Amino acid sequence: MSKKLSVLNFLSVILVIAVNYLAQTGQFSNNTMASLSREYDNLFTPAGYAFSIWGIIFISLLFYAQKLVLEPVFKYNLPGIIPEGKTARFVVVLPKFSIAGDKVVVIDLKELNGERDLKLRIRKRVVNNPD
Repeated sequence: MSKKLSVLNFLSVILVIAVNYLAQTGQFSNNTMASLSREYDNLFTPAGYAFSIWGIIFISLLFYAQKLVLEPVFKYNLPGIIPEGKTARFVVVLPKFSIAGDKVVVIDLKELNGERDLKLRIRKRVVNNPD
């Protein structure tokens, strides 16, 4: 299910960018933001470069939309609570996947209703060649 949501998330970001492009080029109502700004009196009109922040926002959305959440296919000995000062060993099996050479897999373990956050960074060599 999470893969379907990831694909839907990515497609929605592409749709938002496409609709914004069409709106800015006047495809919807033959008006652009600049023509509407000139048409109506306004006490404050930002400079054109102020809108360049949207480029950064859209690029950030594209990067975020590519974040893939993998749900475990198997869990063994997964503790509900690990008491302070104690350790626990458990196994979590993820679906088979591979990554590009310059990428890193990050497994993020977060404490439920707490502040602790453990990030495990695993390189391509371990994921693609586990021997």
